[in-house]
Amino acid sequence: MEQPILRSIQSDNELVSIIVPIYNSARYLEKCLNSIISQTYINTEIILIDDGSTDGSAAICKKYARRDNRISVVYTENNGVSSARNTGISKAKGKYINFLDADDWIEKDALTKMVSMMKNNSADCIRVHYFVDSIKQSLIARQGLSTGMYSKNKIPSLINDLLLAKDNCYCFLLMVRADLIRNNNILFPTEVSMMEDVLFYIDVLSAADQIFISSLPLYHYVQNANSASRSISKLLDNASSTLSASNLIAAKISGSSLNTLVDIGKVRAIHLSLIASRPLNVALLSQSSLKLKDIKVYMQSVMQLEGIHMLVKEADLSSLQPYLRYSVTCLINDSPIGLLFWLKLRMFVVRLRKVKDYKFAA
Repeated sequence: MEQPILRSIQSDNELVSIIVPIYNSARYLEKCLNSIISQTYINTEIILIDDGSTDGSAAICKKYARRDNRISVVYTENNGVSSARNTGISKAKGKYINFLDADDWIEKDALTKMVSMMKNNSADCIRVHYFVDSIKQSLIARQGLSTGMYSKNKIPSLINDLLLAKDNCYCFLLMVRADLIRNNNILFPTEVSMMEDVLFYIDVLSAADQIFISSLPLYHYVQNANSASRSISKLLDNASSTLSASNLIAAKISGSSLNTLVDIGKVRAIHLSLIASRPLNVALLSQSSLKLKDIKVYMQSVMQLEGIHMLVKEADLSSLQPYLRYSVTCLINDSPIGLLFWLKLRMFVVRLRKVKDYKFAA
């Protein structure tokens, strides 16, 4: 029988809780877990939340828990990634909390560097940068945020930049003080399946006094074509969830001090452009083609969603880049041929430039 790995912990290092939500990730899970247990920073608790997997992920979790005494596994019914992360938060005992997706992995010294950033900057939260890994290559993603320390009076501008999509709100790029999360009752919203990270970011950043943004790439996001559903029903579910998340974001902003600092019309326009471009992002991930009949069904279904016309009314379309404004105009004016043309053109441009950062659409 394989003997478990017993870790001796340096007493001067703070405990880091690593939360990994898992759902049918057997193909990638071992590389993910290997990257965690081989970290140079070893004072960790590794909380695996198996969210009702049916593909063998549970067996892999059990195997690794036997090998390493820092790993604990929680088995739940399939309630979604937000619920899984919230379960992890409730179990976490560390001073710092870090998230990792089960199909991704981290650099060997990632936690050492992240903890060092937390301590050296007396930060409530730090955000690092990332690679985008495809079958052929690993590229450093575009850096959209200004790096450095953000004090309390500068954090609203950071939130504004994120809401205006200057960079992605991926929770797995964060390390957060656990007491900041607990003292402010911050959780992931379980009522949406898209853009839950954005709502988490707003809450964390709003509660923090100091945030450090680093350009150091430590996280590897693995492009996973299997996660990109090509069915119209799934696309519509994603569009509906994006709409719901947009409503939650608008309500959260309007009910806070951010109301005078964030142009919600611009934010709503970006969310509308995400809905319009959803078929493109899935096609890029799944390497599938775009068909006019599917675009027609998608557009007609989207424009029948409850609340979509309010989103259109509140969106400041003039704030969008012309190419995005065109896609939204095609959507709301029922021009499937125009949208299909735009989608195919954008697909050509993206592939020509080898732009690889499309995780938000998975």
